[in-house]
Amino acid sequence: MVFIIIYAARANAFVRGLGDMLTLGNTLAVFFTLIMIVKHRVRFSKKFAISVFVLIFYTIVTFIWHFYLSFGFIPRYFIYMAIAYVICQIYGKRLYSVIESALLPLFVFSIIIWCFHLLFPSFIFSLVETFSLPTFSENPNYITYNCIFYTINGEEDRALGTTYLLTRNAGFAWEPGAYSCFACLAISCNLICHQNKLKSVPIVIYLIAIATSQSTTGIFILAAILLVWVVASKRILWLLIFIPLAFYIYNLPFVGDKFTEEVVDVSSAENLNAVEYHGRLFGFMASWEEFLKHPIIGIGGMRKTYLELSGLDATIFSGIGFLLTRFGLILSAAYFILLFKSEKIVRTFYNNYGGFYIIVVVSISMISYSIWEQPLFLSLAFMSIYAPYSYSVTTQPFKHGSQGEQQLHTPKGSSFQ
Repeated sequence: MVFIIIYAARANAFVRGLGDMLTLGNTLAVFFTLIMIVKHRVRFSKKFAISVFVLIFYTIVTFIWHFYLSFGFIPRYFIYMAIAYVICQIYGKRLYSVIESALLPLFVFSIIIWCFHLLFPSFIFSLVETFSLPTFSENPNYITYNCIFYTINGEEDRALGTTYLLTRNAGFAWEPGAYSCFACLAISCNLICHQNKLKSVPIVIYLIAIATSQSTTGIFILAAILLVWVVASKRILWLLIFIPLAFYIYNLPFVGDKFTEEVVDVSSAENLNAVEYHGRLFGFMASWEEFLKHPIIGIGGMRKTYLELSGLDATIFSGIGFLLTRFGLILSAAYFILLFKSEKIVRTFYNNYGGFYIIVVVSISMISYSIWEQPLFLSLAFMSIYAPYSYSVTTQPFKHGSQGEQQLHTPKGSSFQ
């Protein structure tokens, strides 16, 4: 699972090669996946075959519509889906606890290095630069140095400024915002496995990770998680604490000011080319315009969007925007349907509504990032069809500790326990 998380964190060119048949990073990932398939005797079900058929059929349709064929599109997403399937088959209901068990030491290690980075910036920078793997960025002003477990971003993140209080912690991810998304995922998995108990040492570690990342995205995801926690745990009085705390956090320079700056910049510009700051809101607006050009089926494997071909000097980096523009309304809706259906897995085996934490993390992180397509996050969404069992549940809504009626059907020959 640590191996899978490092690939999902995409902090260097090596792990970003996943899905590209010509890269060493992809070869290594496929090799280890094959080992796990043999070791755990993973059998590929009809549901997996159907999902592959949908991928192939969709590629053919987009080729006919756009008259553009990408030879790497099917292999890339086949690898993503196959790894996600193997993850679901091997871990089953244990997926959430295994994810947290793998994330916790990664956060502890990265926070310790970040502290040393504050105390001895030149030494840590030289150390990470020395052992750094190849960078994924070609921008000379945004060179990243990553030694697998810690990342130092470009000059704007290393220097103190008016926006950020301290040097930002990117940990094992490619940037601080993505790092905070993984911390929110860890919080979600912890709450799922420990019946919504918010007080624990791991939770404190994850909160420190989010604080050190100074990420707007992480703050908004955390706020949504706490809101779900209040409703699921019926602790409405906690809102008396959370509301003033939310106002304080929103007034931090990297939250409220940053959000307001983006809104003013985009709303005052005559068109997308006139927008000065290419932030999250710009990414969503650009992707929405692109989506409206082909709302049903998307652009499939096309390397460049129509907006880029028409002269827009920016790529679409919004996660939800990438999903909509690449796969269109039909498959995008199917993805969210599967994500919500997978929430039943949590209700079945953990007897709580913690699955909504996963929905919150994946959905809000998509505003900023496309990590939803990585095998780790695909496995969370596809559990409803890739799990090694069928299930049904009639758990009563938001009854903490109640015993819901659960039915589990394990297919013949499955090794799931």
